[in-house]
Amino acid sequence: MQTSTTARLVDAGLSDLDVAAGKAKAIASVDVTTSQTVNGAPSLPVTKQVRIALDLVRTPDAGWKAASASAIRS
Repeated sequence: MQTSTTARLVDAGLSDLDVAAGKAKAIASVDVTTSQTVNGAPSLPVTKQVRIALDLVRTPDAGWKAASASAIRS
């Protein structure tokens, strides 16, 4: 059995921004599609929408980067 997973960003936005402290919070919606191949026969793909909360920090050399990420439970 072989499993293939792809992800596509649907939307994202800032929910909090503190420029002086170099910190921000964002939320993102991602479509995650998984399909399996068993004995050469592919299954129908299954897509789940996942919402993610991100803590961002500003770095001196590379701009804003994710410091942590966690799934938002429904």
